[in-house]
Amino acid sequence: MIIDQLGDIIKQLKDRDLSILLSEQNLNFVRSICDRVFVVDHGRICFDDAIDNLSDEVYEMHLAV
Repeated sequence: MIIDQLGDIIKQLKDRDLSILLSEQNLNFVRSICDRVFVVDHGRICFDDAIDNLSDEVYEMHLAV
């Protein structure tokens, strides 16, 4: 429930044209609110693009547990 509330607040802030830096591992949550994503692995940015361009390969290589 708190995650849903947080998502709603972030969406409201986006509607005001504010940029938000979110550090999150839940990809479903990220896909629901983010336009752009940076994947950081061992301190290096290994992906920087629109969330829609995040491939399964990049996800499995850097994010899958």
